[in-house]
Amino acid sequence: MAVGGPSEEGFPTGFATFGKTVLGSPAPSKTDLRSDYFSYDRFDQARTFLNGGTRRAKLAQTYPDRARRIRAAGGLPQGFNAGPPEPELLAEIVAGTSPILRALDPPTLMAAE
Repeated sequence: MAVGGPSEEGFPTGFATFGKTVLGSPAPSKTDLRSDYFSYDRFDQARTFLNGGTRRAKLAQTYPDRARRIRAAGGLPQGFNAGPPEPELLAEIVAGTSPILRALDPPTLMAAE
């Protein structure tokens, strides 16, 4: 599960309202959040994330295995037996950067410094 919402710095009023209504915290702060919380500086970004966002994100949530295979292959993988998505949707699944789509990607190893 991906979690996210408004950032404390970029949208303090939205963060306070979010923290009080969603988290149930009388004085919300970053300590109320999970370590994997995605924060957004613009309200419309946070709202899109919280509402399920675009069609590609909704499809990725409904069919995570299909979307994961498409992202890993960079397009339709061989042996893909589900009906192929429309070309625009396929491109969005492959290149999308929403938290929902990024959560489908394999974890990356941090480069040695």
